[in-house]
Amino acid sequence: MILSDKDLRDRIIQDPEEVKKAREWWEKGKWDKIGDRIVIEPFETSNLGVCTYDLSVGEEYVSLRDPDHPKPLKEGEHFKIGPSNI
Repeated sequence: MILSDKDLRDRIIQDPEEVKKAREWWEKGKWDKIGDRIVIEPFETSNLGVCTYDLSVGEEYVSLRDPDHPKPLKEGEHFKIGPSNI
């Protein structure tokens, strides 16, 4: 499914309190509470394009397959996010 920038903006949770709640639900596996909403923390409006959102990473990332163990990233290190992994 390809979402327009308007659809993305409508689905992305931007309110800090809602993001906090969604993160708690995610950590507890309560996916139904998040529904079709999208959590991007922090959300940067400037990263939103036509049918795209440019992701950036910091010093670590969390995989949904192993959420209790964040993975460190070294400067210049690469990793791939497949289309079905988001």
